[in-house]
Amino acid sequence: MEVQIALSVLTIISEEAKLINELNNCFKFDHNILLADSSADIDHFVSNGNQPKSLLIYENVNGRVTGLESLSKVESKNTFMIVVSGKSSFKKNVNLLRQIKNIQRLSTNMKIGIFFQTDTSMNDIQSHFVWFREQSVANVFATTNTMTERRSLHIFTFHSFGNFNVMNVTMINVCEKIFPSLDSNYHQHQFRMTRFLTDVDKNFWLAMFQVTNATFTIIKTIDYNRVASLTEYFESGIDIYSRFGSIDTRLFKLT
Repeated sequence: MEVQIALSVLTIISEEAKLINELNNCFKFDHNILLADSSADIDHFVSNGNQPKSLLIYENVNGRVTGLESLSKVESKNTFMIVVSGKSSFKKNVNLLRQIKNIQRLSTNMKIGIFFQTDTSMNDIQSHFVWFREQSVANVFATTNTMTERRSLHIFTFHSFGNFNVMNVTMINVCEKIFPSLDSNYHQHQFRMTRFLTDVDKNFWLAMFQVTNATFTIIKTIDYNRVASLTEYFESGIDIYSRFGSIDTRLFKLT
C-alpha cells in the first residue's frame, strides 16, 4: 500500500503543466521556451509530455538571462514561450518584460504565457498587459492563484486591438479564447499602413478591413523612395504595407 501511494504522488501533474500540455496539443506548438525566474521550481512546469527545447534562467539580481546568448534565433514557426515570474509587481518585472520582448523578436508568431508564482493583483496584471500592448506584443496570457484557491489557476488575457479589455477566461475553453488576437474581429482597431500602390491592393484591403471589423489610416510622412526594408517600415510605425503592387506574406507586425 505504501508503494502504491508513493507512485500516485509521483504521477501528480501540476495545474500549470496540465495547461501547458493542453495548449501544446491545441495549437501544435513545436518549440517550447521556458524562461524561468531563478527561484522558480522548474519541475512544476514540466511533465513527461512537455519538455522545453530551450531553457533560460532569469536572474533578478542583475536582470540577465542565462542561456539567451546561445539562442540567437528560433527556427520554429510555431513557438510557445512559458515565462515563470517570481515577482508579481509590474515595477519589479520591467527588466524581465524587456527580456521577454527581446526573445519574442526571434519569432514574430510566438505565443507567450506568464505564470505568476505569487499572488497578483488585477492592477498589476493589467499593467503587464498594457506594457505588452504598447510594445506591439500580442498573443499573451497570464495565470495566477488566489489566496483561497491555491490549486486553481486563474487565466487572464487581453484584446490586442480596439478598446483595451482584460478578460478572465478561466471558465472558458482556453483553446478558443486564450489568444484573442487570433480572432478575426479587430474591434475597430486602426492599422497604420503605406499608400495603396494599385487598385488591386486598395480593393483587397478595403474588403479585408470590412470583414475583420478594422479601420486604417494611410501614413504620408514616410519617404517611400528611401525606405528599402521591412524592418525600416515597422520601425517607422507601419503595421501593414504593400510592395511593388503585390501583397507581401509578412503583412502584420502584431501577429
